[in-house]
Amino acid sequence: MGLPLTDEELQFIESLERKLIATPVRDHLVKLRNGAIQVCCFDGAHFHEWYGFVAGIATRQHGGIPNVCPLSLPGGPLVVDPTSPINRVADHTPAVNFAFDTAMEIGYRYAVFHGHAGCRAAHKHKISLFTNVDLIVRAKQYFKAKYKGTEGLCLLHLKHPERGDLHFHLSAKSWLENRDQLRF
Repeated sequence: MGLPLTDEELQFIESLERKLIATPVRDHLVKLRNGAIQVCCFDGAHFHEWYGFVAGIATRQHGGIPNVCPLSLPGGPLVVDPTSPINRVADHTPAVNFAFDTAMEIGYRYAVFHGHAGCRAAHKHKISLFTNVDLIVRAKQYFKAKYKGTEGLCLLHLKHPERGDLHFHLSAKSWLENRDQLRF
């Protein structure tokens, strides 16, 4: 997973939960009926966890082999928005747009932006957990603005020292309404 969470980051997660920005993922919120693009980090030690989490939801919803197309890059959803600090150093925009364009041709219209706390790419580029969450939400906004008629879902995975593995649905709407009150 990468880096352990600091006390300050754990408090930030608790504030996201109190404001109902971060809520436990419920299968019915993940719309996988017609397949999905899953944008996640390429951390090989944990990729199977993230892909398995979304593919498991797809299997429970529809049975059979899940139709989930992974887009896995360092930082995952943190590199989707062209203005990401990571893209200033290593521009992932052409690869992201090529993958999305190809997915649109295939017929995918839904994306899961699956970020994680403790991301080494975020740490390397001095991206706080606050900015990590913001970039996940901005990834969804970018996708929906660039590809009309699409939908997206923001997820955040973390390993909590007391509560274990947690996958949160991040409400983009609630985040945008409350983010200025949440800076740490």
